[in-house]
Amino acid sequence: MPAAEYLLDGLQLFLGKCGALVGEIFTDVLNHTTDRLPSVKKDATALPENVSDG
Repeated sequence: MPAAEYLLDGLQLFLGKCGALVGEIFTDVLNHTTDRLPSVKKDATALPENVSDG
């Protein structure tokens, strides 16, 4: 039945687009988190103003 093949092709195309969109969102979130890490790490390792390390 050609109708079933058309439906299957449409479903595969739809799922492919959804997967690409989820991948883009995940990549954007990952890049944003990675960009923030150096500043968070710097703040976490810095000593308070009144404290010396020796």
